[in-house]
Amino acid sequence: MLEASPTQEEEALFGQHFEYLKDLASKDAETARVIFENDPTMKAGVFEGDPYPFTVTLKSEG
Repeated sequence: MLEASPTQEEEALFGQHFEYLKDLASKDAETARVIFENDPTMKAGVFEGDPYPFTVTLKSEG
């Protein structure tokens, strides 16, 4: 779990994390769980948690 300023490796993982989570939008619960569990930051132990339904509040076209 992140307790201080992120390292360069963690910064890179954050970028991968947000790119990876784009795939969660409008997926069924089981598919979303598999995607969530395979998130680079989850697998690296930077983040931990459980998947919950969410609403996208920021979206970039492109």
